[in-house]
Formats: sequence, C-alpha cells, structure tokens
Amino acid sequence: MKRILILCAKEWTVGEKNIAARYAHEVFSRIAVQKHTVAWFAHRPLPLFARGARRAPMETRDNIQFARLGPMFGYRFSVAMVLKRLEKLDIRNPFDIMVECVERSPLPLEESNRPRLLSIVFRPLRASYVQCLSRPLITATEEATASLQKAGIPSGHIIRAYAGADASDWNRTAGLVLAAIENLEHEIALRASVPAKPI
Repeated sequence: MKRILILCAKEWTVGEKNIAARYAHEVFSRIAVQKHTVAWFAHRPLPLFARGARRAPMETRDNIQFARLGPMFGYRFSVAMVLKRLEKLDIRNPFDIMVECVERSPLPLEESNRPRLLSIVFRPLRASYVQCLSRPLITATEEATASLQKAGIPSGHIIRAYAGADASDWNRTAGLVLAAIENLEHEIALRASVPAKPI
C-alpha cells in the first residue's frame, strides 16, 4: 500500500474547469480504490470567490483525503509551511511519495527530509523550470511532452500518461501513473541498499 500526497492547488469539486484537477481526480480516485492512501493539498477559495457551497478545510471525497490550505495566492507558501511543520514534529515520512501537478512553474520545495517527488506536467514550461524538475517526468498532454523534449529531456525520462477520453482510457492512465510510482519507489529502495563506497 502506497501513501501518496498530491500537490495540486485546484480541485474538481468546486466547479473549476482545470485539466490538472480533473486529471488528478480521475487518476488518483482509481488508485485510491486499490487500497492506497491518497491525500490532496489544495487551496481553499475565499468566501467571496467560492462557487457553490463552502468547502470544509478537511474532508474525504472519492477515497481521497483533502486538506485545503488557504487562499490561492498563498498556496505555495502554505505547502512549504505544512511540510516544514511535519518535519519539526519529526513526522518525516507520512507519505511514500509526493506527486506535483505542474501547470506553470514547479513549487519551490526543499529536497531535504521530504519524500521523493514525481512531477506531472500539463503545459509547455520554460526551459529554466524544466531543469528544476526531478526525473522521471510524467506528461499529461502531447504539448507538455514536446516542451520537455525541446528543453533537452531525453525521451527515456518522459512517461507519457495522457489524459483520457473515457473510463477505459483513464484506467490505462491510472495504471501508468501507479507503475511510475512503484518503479520510483523500487529505485529508491535499491539505492538505499547499496553500501556507500569507502573514501
């Protein structure tokens, strides 16, 4: 059983038509059904801008545990603060892996004392942002794949798990994402088991 944290500022529950939010919901609700633990850090719309009913700061929907961290303009800071808080409480590994939905620019996350990060790229990115992302990378669209290749990322470091058109497509995409997570964990375990070379 994997413990997965999704970093996606938007969510599908508030009526926002956002490709990253829909993708994350379609993929990770399928993964959660397979007895994996999935948590989602989203932003919490301000009452003035909230569409429909106000959402609770924490709730579970479609087997995904939501934590809404505050307004959109402070989302990047809120995520960093919560991760630092977990570290200070000595809760170093509440998750096996973090999955970041990258639409414009990646979150500025420190590498120390955090789980491995897997990025899902949805739109073309600046080359300077691409170089900040750890490999392998998942692409959700053909445009994102082309952008990464243009920035010099080898094809072998790109996992093409495109957004689905129907349920069978989404099942396939969820399978590809879960396989990427499991392969990444296996790679981390192998690295940890190799003894350090004496200096």
